[in-house]
Amino acid sequence: MSESENKLHTLLFGVRRSVRYHSHRQRFFRNLNQLSNFLGLVLGSAAVVAFMSSQASSYGAYAAALAAVISAASLVFSFSERANQHENLKREFIEIEQSLAENDDEDNILSMEQKRLQIETQEPSKLYALDLLCHNEVVRAIYSREEVKDHIVKIRWRERMTANFVAWPQITPI
Repeated sequence: MSESENKLHTLLFGVRRSVRYHSHRQRFFRNLNQLSNFLGLVLGSAAVVAFMSSQASSYGAYAAALAAVISAASLVFSFSERANQHENLKREFIEIEQSLAENDDEDNILSMEQKRLQIETQEPSKLYALDLLCHNEVVRAIYSREEVKDHIVKIRWRERMTANFVAWPQITPI
């Protein structure tokens, strides 16, 4: 592989990993937003029904309190805004890949490397376990079955299961 082909491969691999990473984060935050909206609506409705019934009980108060906590979490953590942020970052990385598909000469590769670095300055802190999972997804997508085992990164089960929730320190593959 020539130096130019190697640069292109490395850039495309990183861009594709970033697209997958931001897709996962976008889906995660969209799902959290939908879940919090759903629970807030259901629990708020349950609280109203409990208070309006002749047997107003502590269940209504619990439902109202839980609905308030869930709605507050949604507002404070801005699930919807964070989903949109990751959608925008994903779109910018896709634009790089589209540009490279149209023109893979040396100047465009250098220009797209610079654009990638600019985008990365806008990214929130990276979740390393999720990033490694996305690395493995790209490996499976572009390499043959025989080559996959040479490039795949093994990740501990607890890190895989909590990749979207826990900001593990930089992970040492097993």
